[in-house]
This record gives sequence, C-alpha cells and structure tokens, in this order.
Amino acid sequence: MTHIVLMHGLLNKPEAATHTRYCVTAIQEGIARNCGHNPTVVFPNKPNESPMIDGVCVHDAYWADLLYKYPLHNDANYSFDEHYDDEPYIEAKAGELKTYSEGVADMLRKVALDAKDFVSKPLQSLLKSDGALHGAMNRLVRDLAVYYDDKAVVFDKNDNAQVNARTAMQNRLRRIIEPLLVKNEKVVLIAHSMGTIISYDLLRKLGQENPNYKLSAYFTLGSPLGLDLVQANIEKLSGNKGEVRTPSIVQKWINFADKRDPVSADCWLSDDYKPNLANIKVIDDLVCNAYECKGKSNHHKLYGYLRCPEFSNYLKAAL
Repeated sequence: MTHIVLMHGLLNKPEAATHTRYCVTAIQEGIARNCGHNPTVVFPNKPNESPMIDGVCVHDAYWADLLYKYPLHNDANYSFDEHYDDEPYIEAKAGELKTYSEGVADMLRKVALDAKDFVSKPLQSLLKSDGALHGAMNRLVRDLAVYYDDKAVVFDKNDNAQVNARTAMQNRLRRIIEPLLVKNEKVVLIAHSMGTIISYDLLRKLGQENPNYKLSAYFTLGSPLGLDLVQANIEKLSGNKGEVRTPSIVQKWINFADKRDPVSADCWLSDDYKPNLANIKVIDDLVCNAYECKGKSNHHKLYGYLRCPEFSNYLKAAL
C-alpha cells in the first residue's frame, strides 16, 4: 500500500484534524487543477483513521501541540484572539496556479530577481552569524531554538511525560513512518519548513539504525536546509563534520522552493548536499507559491506549496 506522510513547519497550527483536512484538500486541488485528474478524497469519521486520496493513506506527523498549548481556531467571533487562524486553507483564484517558468514574469514585476542568486539577504546574513545565533533564533524561529537546545523538554501526551524536545518532535514522525518502513510499504514523505529539518535528522538516524529501510520519495517544501546555520547543526547532531548528504534510505529527493520565501533563503540544496551511497542526489525545483488570503500573500505557506504545478506533477507520478 502507498502512504503519504505530512510534516508541518514552524509556528502554531490549527488542531490536528483540521490541519490534515486543509493539507489534503490543497493536494486534491493541486492535482485536479494541474494534472487534469480530480482525485477521490475520503475523510474518516473516526479520529484514529486516516484520510485517503485515490486509495492512498495520508498521515499527519503533527507536532505543534508540543510547543503550543492551544491550537489556532476559525471562530470569526474571536478574530482578535492571538489564536485566531488568519491564514486558513482557501481555494486558489482562477489562473493563480502557475509554473515557475510562467510566473517568473509576475515575480520580476514585483521584485528585482536574479535567476540564480536572489535570496532574502537580511535573513541569510543574520542566520549565518555565529555571534547572532541565540538572539536570531529566539526572535525569528523560536521553535527551532527549542529544537536545537539539548536541555529543552516538552510534555508529550503520547508518552504522558516530559521528553527532550528534539526527541519528541522526531518521535511524532518516527511513530508513523518506522512501522511502514519495517513492512516495506511505499512511503512518500512531504515535509515543510522546520519539518524538513526534523525529518532530515530522523531519516539520517533511521538509516544508521537500519540500512535496509527504503523511503520511496522525500519532498521538501520551503526548506531552510540550505542555511549555513542549519547545516552546521546537522553536522553536529550527525557527528559527520564537513558532510551533509542525502539520507541513505532516501530513493528520491525533490526540493521545492519559492525564491520569495524567506525561510528557504538558499533555494539550492543540490550544491550543498552530497549524494548518498546509492548516488541519490537532491533535485531542486523552483516554484511560485501563490497562497494569498485577504489580499495578503504568504510565499512560505504550506497550502500554497501543496498545490504548485511542479509539486502536483511529481506527487501524482510518485503515487
């Protein structure tokens, strides 16, 4: 059986069932609009069951509740509440979903864009500075600061105990993906933002624990894995100084990035990550993340990435 496993990124999220529904609907919309096929989606009636897309089981390695006590909500009566979700899934406008080659002209109209070297320089320079590490991590990506703090602990309701934060985040994915790998199921892992860091670290670890595991496809969306700071921590955690590479169990790795996305400031992972022993290299694919809500664009939004034409075509092929 084929399985899709989702892993979200930074910041608070809607409660797990709502988050999963939004993601599945975005995937469905992308395949329908971009691939000429409207997939059949079945949402479960029971909380422990998974949604299905054309018979493919979808799992959500949801971890926001480890760092946030209350999830985001959609009650418009409390739109002033800090937990109000002002960026829910909304359907794209007609003609809004464009390939990178189609949309680059629109991007050029809005920002001076070099075809290879445009990055969010303020974010990149801030995160590259060792001296600014602590302040930058706490100001911009508090969640990541907790993840890299060896002493940080969180309460994990699955263990009913206080657990090391990094271990707890990785375990949300491990509990889903490892049983599937043990059974040699076909698994497509889709990770976004900070979720790409958590999943990458776990995949390296799983490969060390069992070299026979095989992950069919690894799709990273809006990933900060290109940042020097992140790569330095990968080397530290893996014990392989000076080497970042495709995890050994990965059979295909595609990295999707929008050049306007500040989190994926370095869009090009292929020039940083070496191939694994099976010569699997990361393939970079630029996209136009067209997510917009109430007139405000968010080129980092997960729902936008999940319906980009390039991603839809790769996912449909992988399934």
